[in-house]
Amino acid sequence: MSGTSTGRSWFRYGCFGCLGVVGFVLLLVGAAVLAAYLGVRNEDVFAGATGGLTPAATQGSASDEPAAPGTMTLELSGGRFEIVAAEPGEPAFVEATYDRNRNELTETFEPDGRGGWDYRVRFTGKGNKLIRMLQGVLGGTSSKVTVRVPGGGPVDLRVRVDNGDLRADLAGMWLRESRFDVTWAGLSLDCSEPLQHPVDSLEVHINMAGLELAHVGNATPSRLLVDVTKGGGAVDLRGAWTRDAHVGITGRMTGIAVQLPDNARVEGAGGPPRVPPQTEIPLPTIYIDANVVDGEIEFGE
Repeated sequence: MSGTSTGRSWFRYGCFGCLGVVGFVLLLVGAAVLAAYLGVRNEDVFAGATGGLTPAATQGSASDEPAAPGTMTLELSGGRFEIVAAEPGEPAFVEATYDRNRNELTETFEPDGRGGWDYRVRFTGKGNKLIRMLQGVLGGTSSKVTVRVPGGGPVDLRVRVDNGDLRADLAGMWLRESRFDVTWAGLSLDCSEPLQHPVDSLEVHINMAGLELAHVGNATPSRLLVDVTKGGGAVDLRGAWTRDAHVGITGRMTGIAVQLPDNARVEGAGGPPRVPPQTEIPLPTIYIDANVVDGEIEFGE
């Protein structure tokens, strides 16, 4: 009898303990929701262009003399982001809409010591990540940041995105090297029109994210590297190729679809060379080296 009574006591105390844990969790959730609600009610929203830190060195001049070369480094997290070319004669600058209580935007500009310049933009979250997420659910201001890249001189573009959505169009830019590192996010990267000059190197590294890369030929990189890990990707190599290129495509636990160009000779790509009809002007050759582990890659025309 005593054993039965003891068992019931343990069961009763165990239930009380479980209810206590559940109650504590609900209390924490309620506190987070309340904090998020109050945050939405007390937003400090910024909307407009920021900084104005970049002098005329980044934009060139009215003459044909190019601007000094520079490097743009963008570190972006927790928002919707866009990268586009600045209008002719405009310097590098940022347009943004965000809650200053929830996010922080910083810019720095300085000479690089080699006659060029270094411009850095950092956008990140402030405070508790769960509360920031709940503020978004409760109708808080959506963060959006647009970075404009000047075209008056050559630029090295380095972009890192964590937890967000990035749309970029390189059309009209003057890029020497460009690299995108994207984690837990989506990347739509387009070259909708030819760049001012062919890109020396274009690298795209995707981890736990999705990739849409379009009209690469309009950038005409001499070296293209696409690496996708635990995500999916679509790579469109069509566009106005003007020179030979080496393309490396690697992946792990992924599926990648590659659209081959129709105005260039293609070697590699898992088959015999693809040669379009002859033209009066010799066609460039695209050399493709592809390797996917625990996934698949599909080439189409």
